[in-house]
Amino acid sequence: MSMTFHSNYAIYGFDKIEIENFLESHGINAPLNPPDLVLKSKIVPSWMLDLRAKEIFTVWHAASILIGVNPYSQEFQDLEYDQRFNLAKDLLEEAIAVGKLTAFKKDGQDNFYHNDLRTWANSINREWCIPPMTDSRSQVQTSAIPQNNNVVLERLEQVERDNAGLQADKVNLTAKLEKAQETINQQKLQLTDATDRLSISIREHATFQTEFDSLKADALEGKTKSTLLKIVGGIAMSGCGMDIHANRLDGISQTVDDLALMGVTIKEDTLRKHLKAAAELIPKPK
Repeated sequence: MSMTFHSNYAIYGFDKIEIENFLESHGINAPLNPPDLVLKSKIVPSWMLDLRAKEIFTVWHAASILIGVNPYSQEFQDLEYDQRFNLAKDLLEEAIAVGKLTAFKKDGQDNFYHNDLRTWANSINREWCIPPMTDSRSQVQTSAIPQNNNVVLERLEQVERDNAGLQADKVNLTAKLEKAQETINQQKLQLTDATDRLSISIREHATFQTEFDSLKADALEGKTKSTLLKIVGGIAMSGCGMDIHANRLDGISQTVDDLALMGVTIKEDTLRKHLKAAAELIPKPK
């Protein structure tokens, strides 16, 4: 016996009622309700598995599911679909009217709970094509597996590329940070060296300032210096009989010795220098 099956089972799955009607039309009474005749495995489109966790459906969604069509599909449906959809919609509205199916209003539309739809469909011997969450017999449509895997693999590859990029950024930032830290360490050493040199310079300056102040205190300047040189030169001329204007100063040694006896220590060159300076200030006697 041959059987021509017109449903697109790869998308919609098998319609149990259609199979039962076909078998019955050929004189075979084999209802598919008994457990031993239920298919052990069934190819289930991925959209059916995706809707397992959905709790609420509108009348429009429930009618589409009832005839095995994805209610969220954007594919064009033919006239046969419209006829089957309208029949399923009439069944739902009749069930509401006679109280066999409870509906509630949401956004102005009749809505059903998922479990209520499954129970009602079973009560009228129509299979609710969305498998329950605990159904382990259903298999995802094979054509969806590579697609999902490709999406997952593509995302994993993108994540790996992102991670590689982040790792490269981390390496670059670490290198820059190490270089910046090295620069900071060098600048710290340079600052320490400059601070040490500045401290030495300050100490040296203080020493030079002390010596300068001491020399400044001993130095004679201006009119005071001239006056004292004139006094020294005058005493040398009158008291010691020295000719301070002569090219050669006689009596320098004797004068130094006499000053030493009085407790004044001075070198001959120092006395000679000051007497020469005094001679420039004191006119030569006529």
